[in-house]
Amino acid sequence: MGPDRTCTLRVALLLAAGAGHALAEPPEIALERDDTEITSSVRVKPGVYRIADENLNGIVHIRGDGITVDFQGAVIDGASPGDEPDEFLGRGVVAENCRDLTIRNLVVRGVKVGLYFRGCDGFTVTDCDVSRNWRQRLKSPPRAEDG
Repeated sequence: MGPDRTCTLRVALLLAAGAGHALAEPPEIALERDDTEITSSVRVKPGVYRIADENLNGIVHIRGDGITVDFQGAVIDGASPGDEPDEFLGRGVVAENCRDLTIRNLVVRGVKVGLYFRGCDGFTVTDCDVSRNWRQRLKSPPRAEDG
């Protein structure tokens, strides 16, 4: 094998090794407590995470650029069993000072604010469900609300 062919083979092997690395999936994490920090791309292990936002500043905090967080259908539930929707407090996911952030496949419920973005530029939210969060309780009976 001549020098040109050896060089070509080495470059091809380096490119193949680099391509494999670039395609590796981000690490998978579990949400174990309030104030979980995310600063790089991750996948969240599927499951129901019943975590209260104790300090009312967010259960999950995301900071950084070019981050993708795939929640893989994970549910963040900030309420205790029996809590009424007008009693829900806190924030589910808070992203601050991010660029090119992607959040996908998340369900967040039982909080006052499901997703909160501050100082973020170029974010995408896909296949997320932020229903079943805070809502005002009407003091009137259902019959009166029908008009």
